[in-house]
Amino acid sequence: MLKYTLLTLLIPYGLSINPAVIKESVASSNIENINTTVVGVLQNQLFPEGERQLADKEALQYRNAIMWGFKNQKKLVFQLE
Repeated sequence: MLKYTLLTLLIPYGLSINPAVIKESVASSNIENINTTVVGVLQNQLFPEGERQLADKEALQYRNAIMWGFKNQKKLVFQLE
C-alpha cells in the first residue's frame, strides 16, 4: 500500500521519470559535444540558474523541455497525414 501511495504521489510531478530524463539529457548533450555527467547535472540543479555551469544548464533545459512535453501532451494535438 505504501509503495502504491508513493508512486501515485510521484508520478504527477514527474519525479519518477526525472532520473531517466536526466540520463537522456546528458547523453544527448554529449552527442552535441556538450560534456557533462549525470552527477554534475543532479548537483547543479540545486543551484540558482545564474550559478550553474553552462553544460549542466544545457542538460537541465533539455530535461525541462521533455518534462513540459509530458505535462502538456494531452493539450497538444498531433495530426499524421
